[in-house]
Amino acid sequence: MNTNPEPEDPVEIMVKKAFDEETPADVRQAMQAHLRQFRTRIQAREYIQRPRWYSQRFLARITVGFGVAAIVMLCVSLGLIGSPAPTWAEVVERFAGAPCFSATIYVKEHATADPVQVELWMAQGGKLRLRVGNQMIFGEKGKVIETVPLTGSSESSNVRKNARLLVEQYVEALGALDSFSLETFMKSLPINGVLSSPLENENARVSDDMVAFDISTPDNEQWIRIWALRESRLPVRLLFWIPGSGESIDVVLSYFENQPSEFFDPNAFKAALEYTMPDTAGAAYLLFKDPGGRPITPADVREMKQSAAAPEKS
Repeated sequence: MNTNPEPEDPVEIMVKKAFDEETPADVRQAMQAHLRQFRTRIQAREYIQRPRWYSQRFLARITVGFGVAAIVMLCVSLGLIGSPAPTWAEVVERFAGAPCFSATIYVKEHATADPVQVELWMAQGGKLRLRVGNQMIFGEKGKVIETVPLTGSSESSNVRKNARLLVEQYVEALGALDSFSLETFMKSLPINGVLSSPLENENARVSDDMVAFDISTPDNEQWIRIWALRESRLPVRLLFWIPGSGESIDVVLSYFENQPSEFFDPNAFKAALEYTMPDTAGAAYLLFKDPGGRPITPADVREMKQSAAAPEKS
């Protein structure tokens, strides 16, 4: 009777080296099943024809090579290989380094209330431009420097008053900084109480290329959720929620290179407003330059049509 232990399969050795002890059991079993099936097909000559002069050692090396490829393919298919999830500190740091961002903010006073939309644009150096209702507000270094009225209807006085207060809090909290601060952005929300440290919420992420963090008060009567992209580490959405009343603030973030200096200049805005006499859609986004060159206002559309219709110079 042969009591000597059989030599361990080289593929099994590779499997053990490729995965650490924290690998889920079901993933390890699935991978080993794939490799067993692969070895069976190798022996049946489904993949290669084995000449008689091949040594067992040479065949073992080939098998290991194919085994490594199978491991990599299986890991990719199961989402085990990819960039690690960013930490909260990395998300905060990445947001601070963005050259310019915009935030579309929806404010609801209670669960069934119509949302009030606030649009915020901010550039490095503390320059701000915000639109709430039919008002365009310009800020710099933590102060509102001018409010320019726009044509068109506006919300009720109570909703407009609350939204204006929120806007001024944003200006004061964000505009005094030379760089962006995600934590200061959150502190400008109407939060009562001390917030917890951000915790990653794996159940709230939409897909593998996104991560989510939860922050809450000790009694969970107010909480914030932030979604960020895994690769770029940029936050793309922030949701503030009060379960007791259904009050919420939903913020959608986007990023681009710096806008022209006149975009944040109230005097340039008023001059362009007087010169062009735009409609409501044109006034709200006057002087904004889309990073992809797409038309934003009715005037942009007319300009593109005129350029397309103009005869080419020979």
